[in-house]
Amino acid sequence: MSGGESRGYAGGNVVDVKPKGPWGAVELALRYSELNLDDGVNLGGREHDVTFGANWYINRYLKLQGNYVHADSTRRDVMVDPNVVEFRAQVMF
Repeated sequence: MSGGESRGYAGGNVVDVKPKGPWGAVELALRYSELNLDDGVNLGGREHDVTFGANWYINRYLKLQGNYVHADSTRRDVMVDPNVVEFRAQVMF
């Protein structure tokens, strides 16, 4: 986190972030994932994707989130490589 905040953990879940500074807290994330849907005669395809994300906890009740995802996928010799941009606003109470 940008202002020295940390995530707590309780009851098997992460705890909501409580920003310390007047501008809130920023969290950056990077994720790599793989999916294999090929199984014997079922050729569902394969996918690898990388996600870059940013979360801005404006205060303890409002979060803005943005993600960019680049995927490489193949199914039966057809390659599809989408790029996805996602935005979300979340109100927590």
